[in-house]
Amino acid sequence: MTREILRRIVLFLLVFSLFFGVHQVGYSQFGLEKKSTEQKSADAEEDSDQFDLDENDSDEGSDDFPPPADSGPKVKGQNGPKLGKSATTTWETGFRLRAITKCTDIVIMITIPLNDDDCPEQKVTIMEEREKTSSNVGRILRQKHKNGGLQQMVVKFRELAPGKTAEAALVVKVTRQEILPPDPASIPKLFIPPTSKVPKAYKIYLDKSPNIESNNPQFKKLYEEITKGIKSDWGKIEAVYNYVRDNIQYNAANKDKIGNGAIETMKLRQGDCKEMTAVFIAICRAGKIPARTVWVPGHCYVEFYMIDDDGVGYWFPCQVAGTYAFGGIPEMGPVLQKGDNFTFPELRGEQFRFVGEQVVGQSEGGRKPIPEFFNNQL
Repeated sequence: MTREILRRIVLFLLVFSLFFGVHQVGYSQFGLEKKSTEQKSADAEEDSDQFDLDENDSDEGSDDFPPPADSGPKVKGQNGPKLGKSATTTWETGFRLRAITKCTDIVIMITIPLNDDDCPEQKVTIMEEREKTSSNVGRILRQKHKNGGLQQMVVKFRELAPGKTAEAALVVKVTRQEILPPDPASIPKLFIPPTSKVPKAYKIYLDKSPNIESNNPQFKKLYEEITKGIKSDWGKIEAVYNYVRDNIQYNAANKDKIGNGAIETMKLRQGDCKEMTAVFIAICRAGKIPARTVWVPGHCYVEFYMIDDDGVGYWFPCQVAGTYAFGGIPEMGPVLQKGDNFTFPELRGEQFRFVGEQVVGQSEGGRKPIPEFFNNQL
């Protein structure tokens, strides 16, 4: 009898412990999962992708940025440009925003040095994030545009009281390498890709962009005239390069302005780096050659896209305004942006050739806050 009672007690305790253990584990996991799901939902509501930036936001405090979803071929072939000497600089990018009247739902976007697979000549490391404010500034996000080629420091906050100032800054270390031309033996192996061989992410560089009216018939006609009788695809692009340098005189009059488009620059036969670059890209795109603008502080140049006989693709730089540089470039300034056609739904779909600083929000009485942006080499 006693043995039977002891057996039943042991059995009861065993069942009870198993039952309790399962519910403890199950409840703990469910609680964590529920909390995680609620947090994601709250984060999604608070930081919704209003500006069509890539959903792969980097984690707060991360030193690196995730690659865009489709940044073209990842295979590194033997016929592309080479990387030369390097230089490392430190940059501080940020803002100060002073409210005149009450401001709400504020979003500030600032372009920062590019760091992804499409920019192998540059490596960016986050050194420090700083924020100083008397209001509820949210965390500093580092986000990529859906098309790639652009990364931004994004700060969102709900409210800034009258007379108060919000401030945030991002300090980055940029290691930049010069780009050397391909080996001479590789040039005969390089070709202008048929449209079907252009990666999806790069097809945007076959279409017109703000100030780059490549769909205008004059550029198609001009491309055919410039390249007539030239058999080498590399030679065709170099002929376009030389044509622009020989026929468009450098003039820095619009250096600090948006400047003229490719059509107007052709009429005037003069322009700054932005305008000369626009003409070169317009002629290339009219000839079905992918080409894009590369932006560095105070300057811009071009990259054009070719494939080798193995189908591997490469971007080659050239500098239309400045020292002769074709297929390689000695530029060591940090790359801020690659591309020249960016849109943001919150900004009513407006197209931007270069994406500068943006402030979006609401203010009482229509009195906008006073922004001060800075981008300083330390």
